[in-house]
Amino acid sequence: MVRLKGIWLLTFAVAVGGGACGGDGGGTGPDMEPPTGTPVLSVLSGDDQTDQAGGTLWQDVVVRVTNESGATFAGVSVQAAVSGGGTVTPASATSDAQGQASFRWTLGDQLGAQDLEFTAAGATPVEASAWALENLPTFDSHIEAFLTQWGVPGVGVAVAFDGRLVYARGYGVADVGTGEDVKAEHRFRIASVSKPITAAAVMQMVERGELDLEDPAFDYLDHLDPPAGATPDSRLADITIRNLLEHAGGWDRDASFDPMFIPQQAADGVSAPAPASAETVIRFMLGQSLDFDPAARYAYSNFGYAVLGRIIESVSGTSYEDYMTSQFLAPMGITRMA
Repeated sequence: MVRLKGIWLLTFAVAVGGGACGGDGGGTGPDMEPPTGTPVLSVLSGDDQTDQAGGTLWQDVVVRVTNESGATFAGVSVQAAVSGGGTVTPASATSDAQGQASFRWTLGDQLGAQDLEFTAAGATPVEASAWALENLPTFDSHIEAFLTQWGVPGVGVAVAFDGRLVYARGYGVADVGTGEDVKAEHRFRIASVSKPITAAAVMQMVERGELDLEDPAFDYLDHLDPPAGATPDSRLADITIRNLLEHAGGWDRDASFDPMFIPQQAADGVSAPAPASAETVIRFMLGQSLDFDPAARYAYSNFGYAVLGRIIESVSGTSYEDYMTSQFLAPMGITRMA
């Protein structure tokens, strides 16, 4: 493991909710014969959740219906029944073209384990489980007081303990105009939390031998030209991948400016369309002087991480979004992020 100055290793939870993944291509269609055999039920998502007793789980429980060979079964009636109190909506659902049926589960007042059983004609029943906690009025009051104190319209809160999501709830409104309530499944922009995620993806490339921490960073971006007539700062050639990760590339927004917040000026500076893309901002900055020598000191830099994002694209041959989704987030089961 390589230790980087100025970088804390963070553990964070990302709420994954909403719809289930698509089928495996084995379902029925207008030119395909429906599958034959005995239906097989499995819980695709929404199992093992935790919420307050009497609360509605933030993620629907999705059941998948296949045959013994794994081909999806559409049109199968799946029944749901709760134990330990509570309700499930609907009580019966028909599997769709991907063989999936979704259910919204509201826990009963009984504390501890609660179960939801699914059945279908000819199929072995399967269960999803959830854990009901005592209500958390003190926790709720703290969050509500925070909203009032700071005039925040709404927030989403998730609490994880011992590797398990134990609490997820929305507070306040998601839309001031309509008054729509914040729900646990609502997504909020993660802003600079994207930096440790970007850093981890870069280190993934280092582990694979696709990058080296001492590589000159701008060697990967030699296709980007500086503004017409500008002479790039010679020290740009000294900036390494490590320097960018450690916020030591040579840019100091307090000493000069933050280029990520002047999209019109950056676009005008290189005669590019506005608002400026990340590539346009980098081209603009190729015509600016550094604020200090690379590696000389730390200065928080949004721009440095924008450069890292473009290096990920250059090495992977795909967009930052596609790389992060397929190579970094999907293997961890993260399917929704803002």
